[in-house]
Amino acid sequence: MGTSLRWLVMIIVTLATFTVSLVLFYKFGTWSFLPSDEAERWLVAAGFAGAAVLAVGSALAWWAAKGQGTNGTESQSHGDSVTFHGDIHGPTVGKGRQKNIYDRRPEDS
Repeated sequence: MGTSLRWLVMIIVTLATFTVSLVLFYKFGTWSFLPSDEAERWLVAAGFAGAAVLAVGSALAWWAAKGQGTNGTESQSHGDSVTFHGDIHGPTVGKGRQKNIYDRRPEDS
């Protein structure tokens, strides 16, 4: 699944989560400690829906970004590798020159 399609799924599911949570909590959230005024019930329902969106949206955003590389393109994990070129004197810089951090020259063998 492409990255754009993942983000589209994330947006659609997040909007659906907000809508369903808002309506369900407004209709069925009738506990005695909740406000009975209609405007206050909508505010409490919106807060609950916001918390639900935060939880679902965070998980889906992680899932949607999972296929992206660091520069925003899709990564190819099977092609990424790190190779060390050097010897006991440290890594080489440029065309085989050694970076000598101790200001010493390697001994000739």
